[in-house]
Amino acid sequence: MSPDGSTALPTTLRSRTLDPTTSTVPVSGGTAKWSREIDNAARQTGVPPALLHAVMQQESGGNKRARSPVGAQGLMQLMPGTARGLGVTNSYDPAQNIMGGAKYLKQMHDKFGDWTSAIAAYNAGPGALRPSRENKNYQVWEAPYNG
Repeated sequence: MSPDGSTALPTTLRSRTLDPTTSTVPVSGGTAKWSREIDNAARQTGVPPALLHAVMQQESGGNKRARSPVGAQGLMQLMPGTARGLGVTNSYDPAQNIMGGAKYLKQMHDKFGDWTSAIAAYNAGPGALRPSRENKNYQVWEAPYNG
């Protein structure tokens, strides 16, 4: 979920050709200071560090105290229930929040099979995706997310 509470997939992450295993994201601004925690979470989960930087930049801009209007918290904007399910006890602790976000992205990747769908599910919730009959890839529903 975006800091403004919207669930639209960020333009920077919307590409159907997204391959974060080979793509690079400029590490600057608010996410650069969290590179050590991001690299650690990436090593432990297999989520590309460039993807973690991009999601964090979109979700919170690197603000560890970020809170969305619907209650998503911290750097990776985890909802409290999701955070608890991922073992996060303090969503405002950068290391916990980043690890929780990385675990959740990995879960979404394992469930949907590609990073583009994983990002969409992370952003809008896994219930907002459905398989497309045309290509068996997952597509985002137009229905609003009520997290």
